[in-house]
Amino acid sequence: MMPPMRTALDSPRCQALSLHLSLLMGFLPLLVSVKAMAAEGEGAYKTSRDQAIHYYKQDKKRWKISLNLLRKATSTSDGAKDWRSWYNFARIANEQNVLEDAFPAAVKSLEVATRDGQKQKSRAMVNHLKRTFGAVAFSQDKRQAETLQEGYIILDVDKAIINMQKKKVFNSIKERFAEMKVALPKTLYLPFGEYKANGAPFVIKKGEEAKAVLFLFAEPGAEEGIPLLWLIGGITGAAALVAGIGAWILITDDHQDIAVDAIITK
Repeated sequence: MMPPMRTALDSPRCQALSLHLSLLMGFLPLLVSVKAMAAEGEGAYKTSRDQAIHYYKQDKKRWKISLNLLRKATSTSDGAKDWRSWYNFARIANEQNVLEDAFPAAVKSLEVATRDGQKQKSRAMVNHLKRTFGAVAFSQDKRQAETLQEGYIILDVDKAIINMQKKKVFNSIKERFAEMKVALPKTLYLPFGEYKANGAPFVIKKGEEAKAVLFLFAEPGAEEGIPLLWLIGGITGAAALVAGIGAWILITDDHQDIAVDAIITK
């Protein structure tokens, strides 16, 4: 019987090549998947950014979704370098009076701008904000800081705002913070004028940063003239307080300055 005919394909070199090709074909789907994942990660911020702009143009009632998507976009490593993400974040936040986001986003958009047109738009945004609003840095009174980490800021004017547009902006910010629990320190931006925050007075001036030390409200919706009780010892609510327990009672516009050693409540 004649031995089986051997061909070039049966050579050890061809068999080794065939094995390498098989292994390569097995790895190709994995390589493609990894590449796709990397591309998706690199471009993920674009999806959030473009959706934010689309939602905002489609329906301004969805501005909260837009701002959250832009926060997400700018929090990524690639999005943090994207001018369009930062500029639209600043623009939409400014239009919706979320100035604590608009200011830093506008400054950041100017930092990452690479083209003259981008720099011009960002610089105009920064200049507009600085011409119109000023900053106030709120810090928490140390006597409350250990017992209340988050609370509410109730803003009020100390001197009436005449300009209707500025009044509208202030009221928008006032309503939002009256319902939003925050931690201190925190910087807010308001139209130039004289204000109070939880009774503590401060003045917003152009080119200056105001400062105010606050006692936070533990509950939202506090209104001027309604007695509110603050306890340094961490006891809250309608409870009987015995002599010797330190407390703060907030009743008037000057409530930040009223200290008592003991109060009996019903």
